[in-house]
Amino acid sequence: MKIFSNIRLVLLSVLVVLRFASCGGTLLSPAYTQAVEKGEVFYTRQNIRYSTSMIHGHIASAANYEKGFIIPVNTQVTIIDVSGSALRFKTKSKEIILKVHPKYTGMTVSDVSQQFFSTHKTDLKGFSKLDLDAIYNAEATKGASKEAILIAKGYPPANKTASIRANKWKYYKRESSSGSSVYFKDNIVIPKPEVQRREVIYEDNYYPPVVVPSGPSMPRSPSMPRAPRASDFRPF
Repeated sequence: MKIFSNIRLVLLSVLVVLRFASCGGTLLSPAYTQAVEKGEVFYTRQNIRYSTSMIHGHIASAANYEKGFIIPVNTQVTIIDVSGSALRFKTKSKEIILKVHPKYTGMTVSDVSQQFFSTHKTDLKGFSKLDLDAIYNAEATKGASKEAILIAKGYPPANKTASIRANKWKYYKRESSSGSSVYFKDNIVIPKPEVQRREVIYEDNYYPPVVVPSGPSMPRSPSMPRAPRASDFRPF
């Protein structure tokens, strides 16, 4: 039985390689193509969120939507299939279709494969406790670093945030639906800055002139008496 089981695994691996080579092996970089063909194991480089439906199955986006179930960083996966618009991978329990969404990300499927997967685990030893809290909770925790947020939430979509050097990153909640913004100062997450109101200070003994509107519709001020009328004068 063990011999037949091993033969079955070998045949499945060969079928995956043949299918990958015929469907989309040339879409990846040579190093990634070779790793897939050899059946090497990949690991997620960030948390990946996905949604589930009866029709489409499990769908994730390279735009890193904020809603959905979470596949944690360093999850072991196998890349099954690649096309120009998506990459299909498998965890121990489910298959996920990772859509490229180039209009949001500006990336190719090769870019996505390198951003989301690696043959080596991501080293988390150098991160602070705040960083790890952000990563494990997939949230932008106050005080966490930009590097931690890239793992916790993924890269912000390029059409919303031109560069990760910016101090404000904008995400989608789901496709075509605005999500939250993450603010940074000195590469550290901070609360949303308050809008600073401009205060005008006048010099001593100076007040701006009061502009009184003119026209028939101007309301009469109670402190301004009206002009006398003939009916106001009565004989004694």
